[in-house]
Amino acid sequence: MAPQIKHTLLYYIECLYGDKFEVWLPSKVADAWAELGGALKQAKELSESNGNSYRVVDQEGNVYEATSPFVVEGNTSFNDKKPAGPVVTKVRRKRIYLIGSLRNPKVQEVAAKLRADGYEVFDDWQSAGPEADDYWQKYAQTRGWTMAQALAAASAQNVFEFDRRNIEESDIGVLVMPAGKSGHLELGVMIGSGKPGFILLDGEPERFDVMYNYSPYSGGIVATSVEQLLKALDGV
Repeated sequence: MAPQIKHTLLYYIECLYGDKFEVWLPSKVADAWAELGGALKQAKELSESNGNSYRVVDQEGNVYEATSPFVVEGNTSFNDKKPAGPVVTKVRRKRIYLIGSLRNPKVQEVAAKLRADGYEVFDDWQSAGPEADDYWQKYAQTRGWTMAQALAAASAQNVFEFDRRNIEESDIGVLVMPAGKSGHLELGVMIGSGKPGFILLDGEPERFDVMYNYSPYSGGIVATSVEQLLKALDGV
Protein backbone atom coordinates (compact mmCIF):
# COMPACT_ATOMS: atom_id res chain seq x y z
CA MET A 1 0.00 0.00 0.00
CA ALA A 2 1.05 3.58 -0.48
CA PRO A 3 2.57 5.05 2.68
CA GLN A 4 0.53 7.23 4.97
CA ILE A 5 1.66 10.80 4.40
CA LYS A 6 0.85 13.49 6.95
CA HIS A 7 0.04 16.94 5.61
CA THR A 8 2.64 18.57 7.82
CA LEU A 9 5.55 16.31 6.89
CA LEU A 10 8.78 17.92 5.89
CA TYR A 11 10.25 16.46 2.71
CA TYR A 12 13.93 16.54 1.93
CA ILE A 13 15.14 16.53 -1.65
CA GLU A 14 18.28 14.48 -1.31
CA CYS A 15 21.10 14.29 -3.81
CA LEU A 16 22.28 10.69 -4.09
CA TYR A 17 25.75 11.60 -5.31
CA GLY A 18 27.04 14.52 -3.28
CA ASP A 19 26.56 16.41 -0.08
CA LYS A 20 23.97 18.94 -1.27
CA PHE A 21 20.57 18.81 0.40
CA GLU A 22 17.66 21.05 -0.54
CA VAL A 23 14.58 21.28 1.65
CA TRP A 24 11.01 21.60 0.41
CA LEU A 25 8.32 22.42 2.98
CA PRO A 26 4.80 21.57 1.76
CA SER A 27 1.77 23.71 2.42
CA LYS A 28 -0.27 22.47 5.38
CA VAL A 29 -3.49 22.88 3.41
CA ALA A 30 -2.34 21.05 0.30
CA ASP A 31 -3.46 17.54 -0.55
CA ALA A 32 -0.96 14.91 0.63
CA TRP A 33 -0.38 13.59 -2.87
CA ALA A 34 0.12 17.10 -4.19
CA GLU A 35 2.72 17.72 -1.51
CA LEU A 36 4.69 14.63 -2.38
CA GLY A 37 4.17 15.21 -6.09
CA GLY A 38 5.49 18.74 -5.77
CA ALA A 39 8.61 17.58 -3.97
CA LEU A 40 9.23 14.91 -6.59
CA LYS A 41 8.72 17.38 -9.41
CA GLN A 42 11.44 19.56 -7.91
CA ALA A 43 13.71 16.54 -7.47
CA LYS A 44 13.13 15.50 -11.09
CA GLU A 45 13.89 19.02 -12.34
CA LEU A 46 17.09 19.10 -10.28
CA SER A 47 18.15 15.75 -11.70
CA GLU A 48 17.56 16.90 -15.27
CA SER A 49 19.29 20.24 -14.76
CA ASN A 50 22.59 19.09 -13.28
CA GLY A 51 22.87 15.39 -14.12
CA ASN A 52 22.82 14.18 -10.52
CA SER A 53 20.21 11.79 -9.18
CA TYR A 54 17.79 13.08 -6.55
CA ARG A 55 15.14 11.42 -4.43
CA VAL A 56 12.70 12.57 -1.77
CA VAL A 57 12.97 11.57 1.88
CA ASP A 58 10.36 12.46 4.49
CA GLN A 59 11.08 13.11 8.15
CA GLU A 60 9.99 9.58 9.05
CA GLY A 61 12.73 8.14 6.86
CA ASN A 62 10.56 6.94 3.97
CA VAL A 63 12.30 7.23 0.61
CA TYR A 64 10.54 8.00 -2.67
CA GLU A 65 11.80 8.02 -6.24
CA ALA A 66 10.00 9.33 -9.32
CA THR A 67 9.40 6.67 -11.95
CA SER A 68 8.45 6.79 -15.61
CA PRO A 69 5.79 5.83 -16.43
CA PHE A 70 4.57 7.02 -13.06
CA VAL A 71 3.14 4.30 -10.83
CA VAL A 72 2.48 3.81 -7.14
CA GLU A 73 3.79 0.71 -5.42
CA GLY A 74 0.84 -1.47 -4.44
CA ASN A 75 -1.85 1.18 -4.73
CA THR A 76 -3.09 3.75 -7.23
CA SER A 77 -5.04 5.98 -4.89
CA PHE A 78 -4.61 7.84 -1.64
CA ASN A 79 -7.52 9.18 0.38
CA ASP A 80 -9.69 8.43 -2.67
CA LYS A 81 -7.87 11.11 -4.68
CA LYS A 82 -5.74 10.92 -7.77
CA PRO A 83 -2.12 12.01 -7.38
CA ALA A 84 -1.60 15.64 -8.39
CA GLY A 85 1.95 15.26 -9.68
CA PRO A 86 4.57 12.64 -10.39
CA VAL A 87 3.66 9.47 -8.53
CA VAL A 88 6.32 7.42 -6.82
CA THR A 89 7.70 4.07 -5.89
CA LYS A 90 8.63 3.82 -2.25
CA VAL A 91 12.18 2.52 -1.78
CA ARG A 92 12.78 0.84 1.55
CA ARG A 93 16.02 1.85 3.20
CA LYS A 94 18.50 -0.91 3.95
CA ARG A 95 18.28 -2.21 7.53
CA ILE A 96 21.56 -3.03 9.25
CA TYR A 97 21.78 -5.41 12.18
CA LEU A 98 24.72 -4.07 14.13
CA ILE A 99 26.54 -6.87 15.92
CA GLY A 100 29.01 -6.54 18.76
CA SER A 101 29.76 -6.79 22.44
CA LEU A 102 27.60 -5.37 25.21
CA ARG A 103 30.84 -4.03 26.66
CA ASN A 104 31.90 -2.19 23.52
CA PRO A 105 30.86 1.51 23.62
CA LYS A 106 32.00 1.95 20.02
CA VAL A 107 28.92 0.05 18.84
CA GLN A 108 26.69 3.06 19.52
CA GLU A 109 29.20 5.41 17.91
CA VAL A 110 29.17 3.31 14.74
CA ALA A 111 25.36 3.12 14.86
CA ALA A 112 25.10 6.91 14.98
CA LYS A 113 27.34 7.29 11.92
CA LEU A 114 25.36 4.68 9.97
CA ARG A 115 22.08 6.43 10.79
CA ALA A 116 23.55 9.77 9.75
CA ASP A 117 24.36 8.14 6.41
CA GLY A 118 20.71 7.16 5.94
CA TYR A 119 20.57 3.54 7.10
CA GLU A 120 18.05 2.01 9.46
CA VAL A 121 20.14 0.44 12.23
CA PHE A 122 19.15 -2.13 14.83
CA ASP A 123 21.34 -2.02 17.92
CA ASP A 124 18.62 -2.14 20.59
CA TRP A 125 20.25 -5.18 22.18
CA GLN A 126 22.79 -2.78 23.71
CA SER A 127 20.09 -1.33 25.96
CA ALA A 128 20.52 -4.33 28.30
CA GLY A 129 23.80 -2.85 29.52
CA PRO A 130 27.38 -4.15 29.67
CA GLU A 131 26.81 -6.64 32.51
CA ALA A 132 23.59 -8.25 31.27
CA ASP A 133 25.20 -11.60 30.41
CA ASP A 134 27.04 -11.69 33.72
CA TYR A 135 23.85 -11.19 35.71
CA TRP A 136 22.03 -13.80 33.61
CA GLN A 137 24.74 -16.37 34.35
CA LYS A 138 24.84 -15.45 38.04
CA TYR A 139 21.07 -15.85 38.33
CA ALA A 140 21.17 -19.22 36.55
CA GLN A 141 23.90 -20.46 38.84
CA THR A 142 22.00 -19.42 41.96
CA ARG A 143 19.15 -21.57 40.63
CA GLY A 144 21.57 -24.46 40.23
CA TRP A 145 21.08 -24.61 36.48
CA THR A 146 23.49 -26.00 33.93
CA MET A 147 24.19 -23.92 30.84
CA ALA A 148 21.75 -26.08 28.87
CA GLN A 149 19.02 -25.42 31.44
CA ALA A 150 19.76 -21.70 31.46
CA LEU A 151 19.49 -21.56 27.66
CA ALA A 152 16.12 -23.32 27.78
CA ALA A 153 14.70 -20.95 30.42
CA ALA A 154 12.10 -18.35 29.46
CA SER A 155 14.39 -15.36 29.97
CA ALA A 156 17.07 -16.66 27.61
CA GLN A 157 14.48 -17.75 25.05
CA ASN A 158 12.91 -14.28 25.05
CA VAL A 159 16.27 -12.61 24.44
CA PHE A 160 17.18 -15.14 21.75
CA GLU A 161 13.87 -14.72 19.88
CA PHE A 162 14.18 -10.93 20.07
CA ASP A 163 17.61 -10.99 18.44
CA ARG A 164 16.76 -13.79 16.00
CA ARG A 165 13.67 -11.97 14.74
CA ASN A 166 15.60 -8.76 14.14
CA ILE A 167 18.41 -10.63 12.42
CA GLU A 168 15.87 -12.13 10.02
CA GLU A 169 14.27 -8.73 9.39
CA SER A 170 17.60 -7.03 8.57
CA ASP A 171 19.32 -6.84 5.20
CA ILE A 172 22.97 -6.45 6.19
CA GLY A 173 25.10 -7.60 9.11
CA VAL A 174 27.93 -5.47 10.49
CA LEU A 175 30.16 -6.95 13.19
CA VAL A 176 31.94 -4.31 15.28
CA MET A 177 35.13 -5.65 16.83
CA PRO A 178 36.16 -6.60 19.42
CA ALA A 179 33.35 -9.10 19.80
CA GLY A 180 32.90 -12.57 21.23
CA LYS A 181 31.42 -15.91 20.22
CA SER A 182 27.80 -14.71 20.09
CA GLY A 183 28.64 -11.88 17.70
CA HIS A 184 30.48 -14.20 15.34
CA LEU A 185 27.59 -16.67 15.44
CA GLU A 186 25.12 -13.92 14.54
CA LEU A 187 27.25 -12.74 11.62
CA GLY A 188 27.57 -16.35 10.46
CA VAL A 189 23.80 -16.78 10.54
CA MET A 190 23.32 -13.67 8.40
CA ILE A 191 25.95 -14.72 5.87
CA GLY A 192 24.47 -18.22 5.81
CA SER A 193 21.09 -16.65 5.02
CA GLY A 194 22.51 -15.04 1.91
CA LYS A 195 22.96 -11.57 3.39
CA PRO A 196 26.18 -9.55 3.11
CA GLY A 197 28.28 -9.51 6.26
CA PHE A 198 30.77 -6.77 7.09
CA ILE A 199 33.46 -6.77 9.78
CA LEU A 200 34.77 -3.54 11.28
CA LEU A 201 38.12 -4.20 12.90
CA ASP A 202 39.38 -2.36 15.97
CA GLY A 203 42.79 -1.71 14.44
CA GLU A 204 45.13 -4.31 13.00
CA PRO A 205 44.49 -7.62 14.84
CA GLU A 206 47.27 -9.44 16.65
CA ARG A 207 46.08 -12.75 15.23
CA PHE A 208 44.82 -13.13 11.66
CA ASP A 209 41.76 -15.29 10.91
CA VAL A 210 41.49 -16.81 7.44
CA MET A 211 37.77 -17.52 7.83
CA TYR A 212 37.06 -13.78 7.87
CA ASN A 213 37.14 -14.35 4.09
CA TYR A 214 33.46 -15.20 4.50
CA SER A 215 32.86 -11.46 4.74
CA PRO A 216 34.05 -10.57 1.19
CA TYR A 217 32.64 -13.90 -0.01
CA SER A 218 29.18 -12.73 1.10
CA GLY A 219 29.50 -9.30 -0.54
CA GLY A 220 30.92 -7.44 2.44
CA ILE A 221 34.42 -6.36 3.40
CA VAL A 222 36.75 -6.48 6.37
CA ALA A 223 37.10 -2.75 7.12
CA THR A 224 39.57 -0.92 9.30
CA SER A 225 37.63 2.36 9.57
CA VAL A 226 34.03 3.55 9.62
CA GLU A 227 34.74 5.62 6.50
CA GLN A 228 35.88 2.51 4.63
CA LEU A 229 32.79 0.66 5.86
CA LEU A 230 30.42 3.42 4.68
CA LYS A 231 32.04 3.53 1.26
CA ALA A 232 31.67 -0.25 0.87
CA LEU A 233 28.03 -0.17 2.05
CA ASP A 234 27.18 2.28 -0.73
CA GLY A 235 27.66 -0.53 -3.23
CA VAL A 236 25.27 -2.97 -1.52
